[in-house]
Amino acid sequence: MGGVVIFSLFMLFMSSLLMLFSGDLMMYWMLLEISTLCLVPLFFGGGGLSGLLSYLVVSSLSSILIMVGLVFSDVYLLFVFGLCVKFGLFPFIYWVYNVLVYSGSWLVCWVISILSKISLVYLVFFLWDTGLGLVSFLAVLSLLVVGLNFWVSSLNWYYVWCHMMISSSVIMFVLGLIISMDLYIVLLVVYFVWGSGVIYYLSSVNMTVFGYVLWLLAVPLSISLYYKIYTCYLLCSSLYLLFFWFIYSFLEQYYLIKWVISNKISKFCFLLIV
Repeated sequence: MGGVVIFSLFMLFMSSLLMLFSGDLMMYWMLLEISTLCLVPLFFGGGGLSGLLSYLVVSSLSSILIMVGLVFSDVYLLFVFGLCVKFGLFPFIYWVYNVLVYSGSWLVCWVISILSKISLVYLVFFLWDTGLGLVSFLAVLSLLVVGLNFWVSSLNWYYVWCHMMISSSVIMFVLGLIISMDLYIVLLVVYFVWGSGVIYYLSSVNMTVFGYVLWLLAVPLSISLYYKIYTCYLLCSSLYLLFFWFIYSFLEQYYLIKWVISNKISKFCFLLIV
């Protein structure tokens, strides 16, 4: 099983890398589907077959929309809509929860949340300013829904990561349509470091307060703060998106601070008193 996982990860990395050098949208679509299929074996390691079923259904639906949008230029907006489905914009948010939560594997979470974002770089070339109004509107709704989900649906750390990942995905999708390539690559690098660190921390057995502050809380010297500040800088070209990003970030950070105070710091103080 270990060899299959390594081979799948290698093929995922190669297909994602080749997307950066693909010559047209049809090649991009083909490589995107190859990367989708390469992810399937990873689900068997965590035993989350229900998550695999949701993943295959959504991937098939989004692929059909993308293909129709590519073949028929009159309905090119379907291509944009298909990408909205694939990357989990509202109202297609909840498939992300079904896949990641029920996968039972942090490796699957890392691949879908982090590695797959390499494919977004290609959008800068072919979707710049296309369907920006629709995508921005869906992004705003996504941020509001995910921000509220922090307080009504955070049953475990898989859910918490889903909230954070969806918010980052929708913002990165929008920014891919409005900013330059060099700024976008820097954003991907920062997101890769931050997201990988968060997943590694959440998957660890010993979740220390230091790691919690470093990766999750937007406080001075934390990786999370640097990521959020850079995202805010890029969103300055769209002030209303920046406003809703602030609202989401407030809901997220308030929840995370409240959790660490009630579950970590209060218990530590109790032990000192005893």
